[in-house]
Amino acid sequence: MPAPQRKPKQTVSIANDAIFAKEEDEIPFKPVIVRAPGQTNGDSLERFTEITMYAVAMIFVWGGLFTIAFAEGTGEEKFLYLFIGGLASAVMALFMVELQAKKNEYQLMISQNYLLGLSFFFMAVGLLWGLRWIGGFITLQEFQFDGEAITLLGSVENDEFKASANMIYVQAIGAVAMWFAHQQILKRYKGDTSFGWAVASYIPLGLLIVGVGTWIEWSNYEVSYELGLAIVGLCGLAMYSALMSNKSINFAVVSVVSGIIPIIYEILNENAPDGGEGGALSLLIFIIIIQGYLAGNERLKQSLAEKMSFFLIGGVIVAMLISSIANLNLILGPFKPAELGDGGIESVITLPVALWITVLCAYFQATHKNRVPAMPIGLAFALWTLDGDEAIVPWMLSLVMISYMLFAAKATRKWVANLTISALSFSYLFSDVIGYGVDQGQMDVAIAIGIVIIAETARRLDKISIWSSVQTVTFVALSSTILDSPYWFVTWIFVAYLLVMVYESMLKAREGDDMERRNSTLALLTALAVSTGLLLTDKLEIPSKYEFFDLNGVSLEFLLLGMIVFGLFNTVRDVELDVGQLLSLLEMKAAGAYTYDAETNAWYVKEVDEAEVVSSKSYGSIGRISLAFSLLAVTIGISTLNPDVLSGDQFYLVGLYIIPIGILFWEINSMDVLSSESRMIGAVMLLIIAAASLTLMLQADHTDGLFKAGIVYDIMFLSSPIAAFVLINKRGLDRDHLNRTADQIMLCVLLIIGTFDQSGGLLFLSMYGLVALVAIQYRHHGVTMLAPLALTSTYWLGDHGIMHSLLDSLVDDVSELDNVRVLWLNQVTGMILAAHMLMPIAWSIRDAQHDEYVDNPFPWFIPMVWFLFGAWAVLPSASWLPLVACTFGLLNAWVRGDINLIPLLAVGLIFSFVIGLADGGELTGEIFGLSMLFSGIMIYGLWLANSYGILEMNVTDMGRLEAMMPYSLDTQLRFLAITTLLLSFDVFNGLGMLGGSVWATYEAIQKGDKVSILFLPLIDGLTAGNLIHKFEVGGEALQDIIIGGVFVLEGAVMIYLSSKTDRIYDSKVFEWKSDDEFFNFIEYMGFSGVVSALTGVIYAFGDDQTQFALFLTASILTALAITGFGETQQQVRWRRGFGVFGSVLTLLILWASFDESGDVLFKGLTSVVTGLLALGYAFLYMQRRTEYDIEDVTIPQVFGNVVPKAQREAPPEELEDEDEVEEEAEEEVQEEEIDEDESSINVEEEELLKLGEALEDELDEIIKPIGNATTENIGYIQTMEGFDVRLPKESIEQITRTIAMTPHEGFKPVVRVNMLGQIVLDFEPL
Repeated sequence: MPAPQRKPKQTVSIANDAIFAKEEDEIPFKPVIVRAPGQTNGDSLERFTEITMYAVAMIFVWGGLFTIAFAEGTGEEKFLYLFIGGLASAVMALFMVELQAKKNEYQLMISQNYLLGLSFFFMAVGLLWGLRWIGGFITLQEFQFDGEAITLLGSVENDEFKASANMIYVQAIGAVAMWFAHQQILKRYKGDTSFGWAVASYIPLGLLIVGVGTWIEWSNYEVSYELGLAIVGLCGLAMYSALMSNKSINFAVVSVVSGIIPIIYEILNENAPDGGEGGALSLLIFIIIIQGYLAGNERLKQSLAEKMSFFLIGGVIVAMLISSIANLNLILGPFKPAELGDGGIESVITLPVALWITVLCAYFQATHKNRVPAMPIGLAFALWTLDGDEAIVPWMLSLVMISYMLFAAKATRKWVANLTISALSFSYLFSDVIGYGVDQGQMDVAIAIGIVIIAETARRLDKISIWSSVQTVTFVALSSTILDSPYWFVTWIFVAYLLVMVYESMLKAREGDDMERRNSTLALLTALAVSTGLLLTDKLEIPSKYEFFDLNGVSLEFLLLGMIVFGLFNTVRDVELDVGQLLSLLEMKAAGAYTYDAETNAWYVKEVDEAEVVSSKSYGSIGRISLAFSLLAVTIGISTLNPDVLSGDQFYLVGLYIIPIGILFWEINSMDVLSSESRMIGAVMLLIIAAASLTLMLQADHTDGLFKAGIVYDIMFLSSPIAAFVLINKRGLDRDHLNRTADQIMLCVLLIIGTFDQSGGLLFLSMYGLVALVAIQYRHHGVTMLAPLALTSTYWLGDHGIMHSLLDSLVDDVSELDNVRVLWLNQVTGMILAAHMLMPIAWSIRDAQHDEYVDNPFPWFIPMVWFLFGAWAVLPSASWLPLVACTFGLLNAWVRGDINLIPLLAVGLIFSFVIGLADGGELTGEIFGLSMLFSGIMIYGLWLANSYGILEMNVTDMGRLEAMMPYSLDTQLRFLAITTLLLSFDVFNGLGMLGGSVWATYEAIQKGDKVSILFLPLIDGLTAGNLIHKFEVGGEALQDIIIGGVFVLEGAVMIYLSSKTDRIYDSKVFEWKSDDEFFNFIEYMGFSGVVSALTGVIYAFGDDQTQFALFLTASILTALAITGFGETQQQVRWRRGFGVFGSVLTLLILWASFDESGDVLFKGLTSVVTGLLALGYAFLYMQRRTEYDIEDVTIPQVFGNVVPKAQREAPPEELEDEDEVEEEAEEEVQEEEIDEDESSINVEEEELLKLGEALEDELDEIIKPIGNATTENIGYIQTMEGFDVRLPKESIEQITRTIAMTPHEGFKPVVRVNMLGQIVLDFEPL
């Protein structure tokens, strides 16, 4: 039977954008399309490819032209080439736009939009270089005016034209004139002109960026009046044009780049006269004024103004920093403060100050309207860039500005106030750190006091959050004003003030919501972080004369601060959020995503109960940050004890660690509920104490006998979990709050604590045994599998410990036991591991003997692997032990019926042969090949056993095992066997690889293995190459050609077979589940053939004839790409993607392979060809995106289901009459529809439309209101364009209902009609 044919994708053109117009089919569409707020639409990949190809075309076409034009020996005529090429390109593009736009009443579609933008670009290139050529032509030809040669535009030096600064005027005026021409062209067209507007807006900035090198050279590397006027004028023109384009991205890019351009020109202002430094950067003042005016324009969206403000103000801050570091001068035309004398004004009115004040004034009105939140934040942040006397005025103004914001302005948003006060305090601290800021000491202190007073007052009036207040006071206090105070108690007073302020906020938050609790907790984190920093930098210390007894080095500061924090915040333990609650609140915003309800056709925001989330995620009071800080601080304070004390008679002082351990146990005992999470956090807290105490224990000298302090240490840390288990057994287990994951983490943490053993086995062995038994008892298999990792710690086997003394009495040489045998295991740890792993293995055997299904059965494979490693560590030599283990595992899996493990064990066979044959030596190619060959033979035997049903003899539940395996056992074993045989390479003259290749070919041809068929070119090519190299057939070049020929031949066969669809479909070796499977296989065959052919070409010609190979590759890929745009291949994306990008990249490699000195012409022509090819691809993608897929459209039933108009609510006495009228109306409509069906079988579509309109009119007449009742004119919209709009009533009702049901705060509902005539409801940002 013939193969099914892939139906061409039925598409219709969105608009009449072809050169020769034709009538198109009617496009069906849904009545209303509803998009979620913020949703975008379109095939992003194809659009990205289209734009990429346009960019590549533009870059490489013009790159080739520049390469040819600026080749060695080319003079002024190069500008003429660019002039003619640019204008010719612009005329061609405009001609195509005009030709197609006339057919659509000057309505531009996407394709014409891009062409229009390209024409503007080519026009700009041609005009600007043309003006340059005209200037040089007039000067070089010595044209005269009034009897004198025209030298206004430049001079002649060495028979070459050297432009003057007046050429800047010429090109700038030309750019302005061209902009007006662009405006007239844009006004001519309707529809989508966004790209044209973008190019028109970017051209003035593009001229400035291009002029970075040229214009600065024409102005003799200084910022002249010509250059300054051009920069300000063109930046202003670009920003105005971007605003007129009504595209936010255009205005954002242009505004930001306009602020960067003066910085770029200032960097290149190398030849400025004395006092002229800063001329370019001073131009930023005028640009800021323009930006501030536009930011206050009501036409600009508030959301856009808010987002842009951070980038704009950020650019100003960078400019202030540059001007401050480089000591640049303020130059505003003739006004130069640096030349006003030594009256001191030059040190106050500087360029950074002028920029700061300009931002304040220019953006004040927009900020007052809540449109530029970055202005106060940025100005406060920028203060650190000011130094000396110039900083006085901005700092005073900033204090006034912030006071006005917080206490006078009513529209100030709280988040803006928080960030502004934080930025102000950061600037104060950072300027102090880097040595900037106000030099006058009294003024500096006054500023600090002013910041603190403003912050504290604002906090008490609830103008700023507690977190911002704490941060502000912290930054001020960390300055040298506080830290360098001669009084030691100043920092303690500051820390106490911070902690009390946070404590007050927690008392207030006790009556508030969870958000206040979160802010208080964040403020506590800040206060604790600052206190920690002061402790670590010795800024928070107590003089030794205040120590009332000899502490032997114990840090009283850490102890005191830890106890203060614990005592203070333990009273508000119900307010402070624990770690779980804090993380849940921080992630709550992610739960508010939009979700779509198909029944109501609306988008909803998933509501989350904040209180429920906080309560459900709580770990208990034991998870408080303040508790962790207290435990850590107290432990660190004890750990500063003199380590020599632990080696003497006062070793019992290590018992001071009972203080943090006791606090932790008291906290556990005081908890109402002992959940799994609480036990986990308790273990983590104990780990914190152990880790902090480890520094002291490792410093102690314990070379003489047993380490007594270590024994006391281990007993204390061992007593804590034992006491917790006793408490749990006494109170009973809270089974409603169990969590296996938390319990497993707790056990792992206890294992880590065990590795801190100091006694020589007391803590480690006890913890390891406890964890092993609990994990076995409660079937925590993950913990059991990870427990051997704890054996990496062997400190407990040192000569100071109990275990060393015991082993020394049993063996002659204890040191031999410490030698690592395998992994990290020595003989002692290997014996522990082997004994431990026997437990899960024994339990797994017991589980297998149960007749009933065992929930969460014990694993046996991984424990067996661990057991073998343990045995390996104990035995003297074990190179072949992995092979024995894998063989045992295979037999065990077969006997138990766990054949799903056989593929994994087969992989283990491969590595086992490698380990066994290497025998601890170097892995050579021969050893690798032999390992692959032997393992391939064994896996082949497994495959044969499975083929005869031997492996499935003991299987009881085959369905469960098949569900556990991603592929069948036959497929996995066959793949492993063929792969290993192929990887044997040249062992035994490559017979193994040849056998694998023959087997794969047999499976492919005789059994129809589709995967094997796809890989045949690769397998056969590699096998042929291996045999050819092994038997040394011909020379190296001939070998490459033969091997490449094999790949090309195989690829050609695959491509040929992929075209014979009938023969493939009817072949008896294949079974097709569906037509889609057949289509996919055909495409995969084609892809395999293309890759094989390309590989052959590169292999055959890649070394000696690289350029020829690249040309052939590009040709093949181009043909592949073109076929991908055919009607029958539109659904096959890989042809387009692989062909398009592959051909372009191949040509780029070919272009890079040419020598620049000797192959300039070919290099330029290759660049042009690459650009033209990319342009062709772009047009093809443009054509695809201007077509509409009919299959993706749901056709509404227009005539079958007539939706009646909405009626007014009738009084009760009128309902009976209305029912009668409606029944008569329905009967008449049904009669009309029956008559229509009988008489209009062969009637054209236009007649059907007229009949439908007649039915609707008749229905309107039948159900019109009775009496003097009035109806609302739903769907009727008046416009100012000379016509009105009436939308279908059912659409209006659906739109109204959808808006009512869709939360759209921050978005404005907008109804529009798209290019297909569909009614679309969008939610646009305000």
